[in-house]
Amino acid sequence: MTERWRYCLGAIVTALVVGGLFVAAGGLELIPKAPAATPAPVHVVRGNLGKYLYGISNLTSRNMKRVEFDPSLPPDDTLVVDILRAVAKDGYGVTVDEATMPVVETINEVNFVTFTVGHTKVLFELFRNSSGGIGMADFSKQQLP
Repeated sequence: MTERWRYCLGAIVTALVVGGLFVAAGGLELIPKAPAATPAPVHVVRGNLGKYLYGISNLTSRNMKRVEFDPSLPPDDTLVVDILRAVAKDGYGVTVDEATMPVVETINEVNFVTFTVGHTKVLFELFRNSSGGIGMADFSKQQLP
């Protein structure tokens, strides 16, 4: 083999290796990809009651909202009810006064804490952590006849 052939063979092998690495790294697209959908911005409403902070975000796929607490709420019914009243106001603009008492309702085998104000019902599904505290809740609003 002559020096010229070795040089050509070396150049071809090098080109194939570099080209293979380029393709493997995603540098060459044979089929153009559709642009990635930009996720809708998550709107978060923040609030607090004393040392308990919360953030409310929309669950658009379920037509509900989610509230997350930091730190988790202790298993204290009075505190939990006060915070749920504040969350109903911040999340849906529903003012639940102190005279309106919560009711526990079971719907499709799921327990909800509900508040009924006029023709509006706000339903909270509470999620407890291993220590019995409430770390988050999903909630929704229903219009009553």
